[in-house]
Amino acid sequence: MGNTLIAVYCLMVAACLFLDVYAATVKLCGGNLDVQARGIQQVFTDFTTVTQVLDSVDARSNLECITKCSQNDYCAAVVFRERDRRCDLLDSQQDVTQYSSPEKTGVWVSNLDIVLSNPLRSDQSSRIAVCKAWPCTDNSRCREDCTSGEAVCLGYTKDCDEAPVTNIHYEGYPSSFGGVNGDGPSYIYVKQQSSTGLRISYSGTIRAAYYCNGCTSGFYFTINGAECSNPGTIEFVEYHASRRRNNEHGSFSGICWGIAAGNLTIQIHTRNRGGGATAYMGMNSYGYFAFEEIGPTGTGSCDSYTLFNVKEFTLHQEISTRDENAYMTETYTKRASDTSVAVFFTGTLHEYGNGYCARWYFKFNGNECSNPGVIDAFIYKTGDNNPRTRRTFEFSGICNGFPAGDITISLHTGRCSWSGGQYSPSTGWTTISRIRVEETRLGLDINAV
Repeated sequence: MGNTLIAVYCLMVAACLFLDVYAATVKLCGGNLDVQARGIQQVFTDFTTVTQVLDSVDARSNLECITKCSQNDYCAAVVFRERDRRCDLLDSQQDVTQYSSPEKTGVWVSNLDIVLSNPLRSDQSSRIAVCKAWPCTDNSRCREDCTSGEAVCLGYTKDCDEAPVTNIHYEGYPSSFGGVNGDGPSYIYVKQQSSTGLRISYSGTIRAAYYCNGCTSGFYFTINGAECSNPGTIEFVEYHASRRRNNEHGSFSGICWGIAAGNLTIQIHTRNRGGGATAYMGMNSYGYFAFEEIGPTGTGSCDSYTLFNVKEFTLHQEISTRDENAYMTETYTKRASDTSVAVFFTGTLHEYGNGYCARWYFKFNGNECSNPGVIDAFIYKTGDNNPRTRRTFEFSGICNGFPAGDITISLHTGRCSWSGGQYSPSTGWTTISRIRVEETRLGLDINAV
């Protein structure tokens, strides 16, 4: 269980050089634990400490820097440098009155106190049932929260109980490759944790089902020589009823679970799905591959994170949804009230007929987004001698204004208001449909904490 650090802001600029940040008291069985950061000051950029630096770590905000100090048994103060996103953990508290700055220098000094009322015996945790499997750095620091019944690590005040996106790695591909069935570029990616999901994505130029009647082709990823099985293959497909020579931008992505930590060989391949059509990637453009680890979700509001609570919902079924009906309906639990909801769709869409238009769009609790606006995509064909295309698409957006709690998120198919109507749309042909949902604080400056 983490303690939530609450910043008490001053109303006058001059007073903002000295802030107190207090943590809620955790009621332990036999004693109470108070954690507080005090004397937070913005200091001159050339401030140097005269005490020992225990460690220097990455941090996205002063608040995150403070929480990392509270996880170190010997840390008493921190220096956070906003420009470099670096956090120095110090072994003693700082008297920096003479170094305080009236300007916003981006260098913060904070002193930290961890106070345990009625200190408990160091061997007590061995008799606490909830501590038997609790991964405290020192087993003797584990106690029971008498209110919630959860385990608490003394001195541990992490403000977020998850690592949502880590180990991000990009690869650029300046050339093209393709064929009927073949192997594309491969990359070595070092996955750091077995408990995380592996998200793989591609963005660049795609030419699939090339110049072939009634043909289907596409691309797929393998991980150490095998396609993803949990929840399923990460792939792109395209079908044309008549000859097409389209060369256009495309993207596809997905999260794969159950991949152990270690060195991974991630490779992209072309695949003929009928008719012997070729598929090419990267024609006259620069393509990008991205690999990242997605952590299991926690329960906290993650006040110092700009992105967290990542969930991906999937459905492997083609449905001819139309007339504003829903193709997928999922429940997402939003954990903070000051965040926006970001949604991303990846899947195969289809519409048929000249002058017809099908529209795919998200609803939240039964209504389309109005802040800032609707999140949708459409397919429209006209002047085509055989207007039938099936293709993997991605679209996304952000919606504001939801409090913490459950949100019903649904993907619908309907007509475009400006066209003659829909004809025969469908969703999910041969591939997995994926809806990824995230909480985000994009645009909010949390580094002032």
